[in-house]
Amino acid sequence: MNVRITYDPPKRQTATDSAACAVGLSHRGSRVVAVSWCTSTTSAAGGLSGGVSSSMAGGDFWDGVCNGLICAGLNHAMHYMAGPFNKGLAIAMVTGRIRHLFGPDAIAGAITMDANSGIALSAEGGGLYVLVGKDKGFYSYADLGAGAGLVSISAGVEFVELYSSSATSEVKLTDFTGPRLEVNYSVTALNINIGATAIYSDRYDANGAKTGYTIGIGPAVGVDAIPFKVGGNINYGASSTDGIRGLSDELNNAFKLKRP
Repeated sequence: MNVRITYDPPKRQTATDSAACAVGLSHRGSRVVAVSWCTSTTSAAGGLSGGVSSSMAGGDFWDGVCNGLICAGLNHAMHYMAGPFNKGLAIAMVTGRIRHLFGPDAIAGAITMDANSGIALSAEGGGLYVLVGKDKGFYSYADLGAGAGLVSISAGVEFVELYSSSATSEVKLTDFTGPRLEVNYSVTALNINIGATAIYSDRYDANGAKTGYTIGIGPAVGVDAIPFKVGGNINYGASSTDGIRGLSDELNNAFKLKRP
């Protein structure tokens, strides 16, 4: 019996192989850095938003920052753990309503206009479609807000999914109108901006006791006068389905204004 033993020497690594390996490691490292940067900036934005909204509501800025950081961290963790079902599961965990696993209580679509130069002004007009509760149906609405933001002059459209903490049988049109806090973020290239919107509003009874809240999230797209930038704003205001007079009343309520 003849036995033949062969030996293949290790392949010598070429410059191309080394470069490919370096690029791969660089890409992985960049991805880790990018993910870490994204997580850090998201948490920082959550803390800043919490501080600003707390101050605007008459509370302590640093208490708001702490609460914002905690909420942002928990939100990031829920998104990481939930995988492809993260949005519905995360919202259902926040609101405590199982129905939110399967979709929103209302959908709002609007044409938006924003002018920011340190001070931010926003105006929206569009339609609100209520999917749950006794007030199911389509309504036209308007929204105005003021706050702080990065330099921008833009117009576009946004679509926001709205989720009420009320029980299904108690969801009403007023869950989706009235005073609200809104946060917007966008990236602009060649004057086209793509971004996201988040909304939060509390509800109170006639005695001033908190009865629930509504949250909203959705995408936005539009055009901006500045060709390349990263933008964002935080604004406080109100929305109404009752025309100009109704919007005026809601803004008076939001900013605690009194008629002469």
